[in-house]
Amino acid sequence: MRNISRSSIRFSVFFAAMLLATASFAMVREVSFEELTELSETTMEVVVVNSYAAWNAEHTAIFTHYVVEPIRQVGGGSRGNRFELLFAGGRTSDGRQMIVTEVPQLEVDGQYILFLHPGQTRHAAPTVGMWQGALRVVHDPVTKHNVVVDAQERLIEKDADGKLVRGRSVTIDSNGFMRARVIEPEPGMEAEPVLKDPQGRIIPMPRQKSVISDAAAATRQPVDPDTFMQIVERLREQTAQPRQQQ
Repeated sequence: MRNISRSSIRFSVFFAAMLLATASFAMVREVSFEELTELSETTMEVVVVNSYAAWNAEHTAIFTHYVVEPIRQVGGGSRGNRFELLFAGGRTSDGRQMIVTEVPQLEVDGQYILFLHPGQTRHAAPTVGMWQGALRVVHDPVTKHNVVVDAQERLIEKDADGKLVRGRSVTIDSNGFMRARVIEPEPGMEAEPVLKDPQGRIIPMPRQKSVISDAAAATRQPVDPDTFMQIVERLREQTAQPRQQQ
């Protein structure tokens, strides 16, 4: 019988663990902005200044460390002028790679709005709702204003009632600019909705079909970071009021 090395056994166990991790994260449900606000400790606008991937202390998993500088936040305490956020997955300097679906990937020099779990808790991603809690601030060259998009490059818009919604899809280049203001139909307008993770893989999850009229979509407006944070602040205040009354 051929001898099997310990390194081969460790690799097999590691690979099996990655398959289980991938399967477990493939069923993340869609979370509303109201839930993101309620479930998060803080909503923070940050700039990513550096990133690196490394093994954890047990050498059983790889995490990407993003070094961020906060611009502003709503709720929660200060985490310092610069701190790290750990996201499961990444490629280390030795060439080993670990892929975990649903975990967002951030760009160095990118500006983001993050709905964060408490700092002392450990999750595959520190953002509530995995990729759903990581929104990017990008520049619209037509309006000359910054707008907010999600990990699937859907515009975050405000409807006639002032509610935040994930709207129509746009195209973002590597520098964080909208290539052109060509807005594609959103899921539910012309076809069955399809959710994909940040790597483009389809998420096999049940979702109610939403029927949105062209007239309703036309009344919505993309939000800039200032407006977004103001709406989140109001949502956080509304959430805090029932708790204070209990």
